[in-house]
Amino acid sequence: MKTAVVTTSSAYLTAEQCETYGIKVIHAPVLFGNRLYQEGVDLDSNLFYRLLKTEKKQIPTPAQASMDELTPLFTDLAHEGYEDVIIIGLAGGLSGFINTLTTYAQNVTALQVWPWDSYGVCASTGYQALLAGQLAQNGLSVQEILARLSVLRSRLKSVWLLDSLRPLSRTGQINLNPVSDLLKGKPILTFTEQGQVKVTGSARFDRSALNESVKLLGQDEKDADYLLRATVVNGDDRESMQEWLDKLAAELPNIQFEEGIIGPYVGTLMGSGAMGLVWGQDWKSLT
Repeated sequence: MKTAVVTTSSAYLTAEQCETYGIKVIHAPVLFGNRLYQEGVDLDSNLFYRLLKTEKKQIPTPAQASMDELTPLFTDLAHEGYEDVIIIGLAGGLSGFINTLTTYAQNVTALQVWPWDSYGVCASTGYQALLAGQLAQNGLSVQEILARLSVLRSRLKSVWLLDSLRPLSRTGQINLNPVSDLLKGKPILTFTEQGQVKVTGSARFDRSALNESVKLLGQDEKDADYLLRATVVNGDDRESMQEWLDKLAAELPNIQFEEGIIGPYVGTLMGSGAMGLVWGQDWKSLT
C-alpha cells in the first residue's frame, strides 16, 4: 500500500527537505488586517515581521485552512496511486486544524486520511513529518509509521521564551488572568504531553531562559538511551539565536544543533522576539 505524507507550512520544512522525503505541504492562511495571505506563498518570515513593525494597527491572526481546499489534494494523491495519507499538524492546543480534519476525513472517499497531532509546533512538527516521509519511502505500513511517530512524539520536548503572552491571549489560546503575575518578565512556555500550552515561569533576561534550557537538555542527554537532536527556533532576533546556538554548542558538544524559524503562522501566536528550543530523539535513528 502506498502512503503519502502531508504537513502544514508551520512545520517550516525547506523545499529541499520536502522534495527529498516526498512531503506535500498545506499552506497555512494568515489574516493580516483585511488581507489573507498564504504562508510560504505570498508571506514569508521577512515580510511578516516587517509588517509587524510597520503596520502596528493591524493585528495578524491565524486562520484555518478550508477543508474543501483539501479535496483536490486528496484527489490528486489518489490518482497518483496513494491509498493512505498521513497529515501531520501542529498542536491541537494551538489550532483546531487536526480536530476539524478528523471529522472531515470521515467523508473522504478517494483515500484513507490519517490525521496526526504533533503536540508541538515548528521543529516538533517538522521532525515528525520528516520521519513519516522517510518511513513511507521505505515502504512501511500506516500502522508501522504511526507507531514510530508515537515513539518520537513522546520523546520530544520544547521550551519557548516570549516577549509577551498577549498574542496568544488575542487568539484565545491562553487566559491571561491565572498568569498575569508572570508578565513582569518574559513568559516561558512549554507543551504538555497532550499538546496544550503551559506557562512554566518567567525570565527577567533571555540568558536565564537559555541557562534553564541548557540544564534541561543536559539532563536528557545523561538520561536518554538514544541519540538526541535539537533545533533553536527564532522569529526575528538573529543576535539572540546566535547566542543560544553558541552557548548550547559549547555546553553540550555531543548534541547536533540546527537552526529553525518561527514563521508567520506560529508568529501570530507567539509574537515578535520569540525564541524556542526543541529537542528529542533524533528522528533519523527511528528510520
